Amino acid sequence: WLVAALLYALLIAYGSLFPLSGWTDSVDPCAWLGALPAGNRLSRPDLIVNLLAYMPLGLSLAMVLRHSMGSAIAVLAATLIGFALSLGIEYTQAYLPSRVPATSDLITNSLGSMIGALVAPLLVSYSPAGRVLLRWRSKWIEPGRVADVGLIAVMLWALSQLSPLVPSFDIGNLRQGVAPM
Repeated sequence: WLVAALLYALLIAYGSLFPLSGWTDSVDPCAWLGALPAGNRLSRPDLIVNLLAYMPLGLSLAMVLRHSMGSAIAVLAATLIGFALSLGIEYTQAYLPSRVPATSDLITNSLGSMIGALVAPLLVSYSPAGRVLLRWRSKWIEPGRVADVGLIAVMLWALSQLSPLVPSFDIGNLRQGVAPM
């Protein structure tokens, strides 16, 4: 779960900061805090994508942390880590002219982390929901790590369909994105 959380955090950073070029000096990198979006309108699809994008992060962090600190504290810690990641990314976006930092993104990203973290205690094998999922998985899906990777790939693909403008990981995009660094 720790590796999944770290890789997913990197995926969020990549998708949120792409293209990694055109860095500028920001007049006030915190000016976006508390500001309403242009036209005072929030985009419902953007809010939903932000919420859904951070749920796997909250889930994986809570699964890692619950062993050492209990479920309630793990939910709080996962939410705070999701908030900190989102705050760092939104702050960094102030330096990229192609990206727009927003308080609404920070709130929905944090909320997504919290929802994902709240789901984690339901998925452990000793919970009723966890037992049902384990029975379903053993009946319909091949056991083992290869199947786990396949399930993760399908879930990430489904999430990517919600946000088609996020760049793919094709090698040309990666080279172009990291070339300025």
